[in-house]
Amino acid sequence: MVRKITTLVALVSLFTAFNAVKAQEIQFNKTIHQGETLKLGKYISVVSKEQAKNLKDVKTCTSEDKSILYRLGEELFWALQATNSEQTDTVYIWADSIHLEKKLVSNSGENLSEIRTIVFYLNENNYSLSYVTEPEISTFTASMEDIGKAFSKVSKKNTQTQKKDLLDINFAIGTSYLNWANDGFYSLPQSSDPFSVKNGIRTDIFLQFIIFPKNLISISTGIGVQSNTFWFRNGFYNGGFITQPALDNYSIKESSLIARYITVPLTIDFNLNKDFRIHIGAIGGINCITPHSGFVRSFEEVGQITTQYSGLEPINPFKLDAMFGISFDEFTLYANYALTDMFASLYKFQARPFSFGIMMWY
Repeated sequence: MVRKITTLVALVSLFTAFNAVKAQEIQFNKTIHQGETLKLGKYISVVSKEQAKNLKDVKTCTSEDKSILYRLGEELFWALQATNSEQTDTVYIWADSIHLEKKLVSNSGENLSEIRTIVFYLNENNYSLSYVTEPEISTFTASMEDIGKAFSKVSKKNTQTQKKDLLDINFAIGTSYLNWANDGFYSLPQSSDPFSVKNGIRTDIFLQFIIFPKNLISISTGIGVQSNTFWFRNGFYNGGFITQPALDNYSIKESSLIARYITVPLTIDFNLNKDFRIHIGAIGGINCITPHSGFVRSFEEVGQITTQYSGLEPINPFKLDAMFGISFDEFTLYANYALTDMFASLYKFQARPFSFGIMMWY
């Protein structure tokens, strides 16, 4: 009798413990990267933007719209279960990668629920969605610790997405045509003037921080380095900026001005579309003195070429430019115009540099 009671108590205890523990069975957990085709129920192929242009009925997601993610997730999870008669079609997805996960979770021995998770990666954005559906099987075992890890993983991805909604960081390189105006907006010096610019180039390299990048209006700032080179048409020796020593008996090979700055941009961005944005703002700069900056001239005497640097004394240590730009995907067409004179009051000539060019984002 005692043995029967002991056995009954053990069975009841085992049944109670089984029903009290949450359990999980991960049925599917897979990441498919761009360029990969995975045969599951159907074929699922992740393609690039260029490949997508030549295909029909390509699926993608470019926002955090939960309804879009839900429909896409349901279609992909259905594709996992397709029968042999339904395997002829391929589901094409435009993305950098997609992650699919399906697991069964139980609060008791009889009540089951299935959690499906889709994480969609595209252009450094990731959109994730987890939702509960009715399970297709009814028995499984797992530990509560595994359940905690699975939910922690989804929560961490959602937190990362929220952080990306607040701040985005980009690296940019730009190059532009450079000249200066001296008598009104974009009014160039006469070609006969000694300070007339034959050609000019500006190069920008900077790290950009975008605040609220996914909002309609965002704010951008950062820090960068800018290099400006002006090549003069007639040379300084004709009565321009540098007059000593006189070079009438020498053959001028090149005369130029090199100015470099540490820059800090501040712009307001209007994000009209994911691939189309307008930027309006200003760029401040501090003149950066280097051994090879300032006024430069190269001249030839008896077959020997000599290069001289005169320094940056007449150049203002600070500058402020107005900036306007239009972005298409990862490229920006932009124009700058100086709001401050490039030179100190040492010269009567007022130089307001301006530039327009293209910038690439990484």
